[in-house]
Amino acid sequence: MKRSETTMEKIFLPLMILFHVQGLETLPSTELCQKWELFALAYNSPKYLFNFVLFYSTLVQIAWIILSDEAKRETALLLTFILQMSAHISLYRSRRHIKSLLKQISGIFTILETNCNLKGLKITIFLYCICLSSIASTYGTIYLKSIMTINAHRVINNSSHIAEEFKEYFTLVLDVKIVSTAFVLCSLNASFGGYYSFACCCVKYLFTKFVSRSKFLIMRGDYHTIFRIYDKLIEMMIRMDNFLAYAAFINVLGNLAGIFYTLYALIVLSEDDYLCYIYFVGAVTCYSLWFLMIMLSASAANQAAKEAKASIMSMPGWFPQHSKQLKMLVRKKYKHNEFSLTLWKIYVVKKSMLLSALGTLVTYGMIVGTLGTVQNSEDIVVKNNTNAFV
Repeated sequence: MKRSETTMEKIFLPLMILFHVQGLETLPSTELCQKWELFALAYNSPKYLFNFVLFYSTLVQIAWIILSDEAKRETALLLTFILQMSAHISLYRSRRHIKSLLKQISGIFTILETNCNLKGLKITIFLYCICLSSIASTYGTIYLKSIMTINAHRVINNSSHIAEEFKEYFTLVLDVKIVSTAFVLCSLNASFGGYYSFACCCVKYLFTKFVSRSKFLIMRGDYHTIFRIYDKLIEMMIRMDNFLAYAAFINVLGNLAGIFYTLYALIVLSEDDYLCYIYFVGAVTCYSLWFLMIMLSASAANQAAKEAKASIMSMPGWFPQHSKQLKMLVRKKYKHNEFSLTLWKIYVVKKSMLLSALGTLVTYGMIVGTLGTVQNSEDIVVKNNTNAFV
């Protein structure tokens, strides 16, 4: 049993490494860490380094809002960053559940006696982490080489708030902030989106396997095992939703905001710089990928859980000799309780939410586009009136 409980931890190891880099302490500590302070410091160094990067990026972003010509856009980026930090803090407080959930999933795989080949899942997670880690490490560099950074440097050089002897240093500080912010946002979204979606895939598979397994157990007349396995499944579902619901909500919200902003930027982009287009096309692709991964996997898991509940509700009919007893059990424990993955305990994740989210994006896109057209028209009128007066 102990060996089976570590199966999922090995499969999810690349994601555990990403989480550990973010300071979530998901890798096991060795005996050397307990005996030697130097090894303990090395084990905890990712947490200290990542927290420093978060603090540094936030502080420089606040300063940049004061200096930038586009304070509204930079303020929106700061708010997005703070929301992502809150989701990260939520995960850090529940970091022990990250590994325990995987152990629980492995245990249910063993109970269901499934002979599923998990090699494909392991390869998929590995390739996902390699690709997203590469993107996270190069994304800031693309922004750094683009004309957007050149414009930011021009703002610093023309600023009257910074002394001439400090402008070069502040330019360096800003460049480091650009790279660190891109890395942090990409790594936070990639690690959580991967962990959540792949865990949902396992949950969906387990509920589907439970439905097929229960048919065999019904033929054997073993309803005790059916209810025992289902109790473990809903316990797993409740635990997963308890510590991931808020982070899932923030990531979905952040990804939608990212899709909206990058699409809008692509539409109104006037700079003749191919790196800008690469940056924004890559951004909208990543945001869309993470959004779909979370929504589709969670909705599939919820649908599988719903089918499993329907199977449980039909149990009294399969065992007429115990019909009265089973009806009381089903009504008391399962009938009026919903076991679903949610967004911050508010929205149950369904596929229909995809259409609602897309509708929201289109609606706000039209509003912002209309307001932008009106503002540009007003600016043109003011400029023409000024020229006529002169």
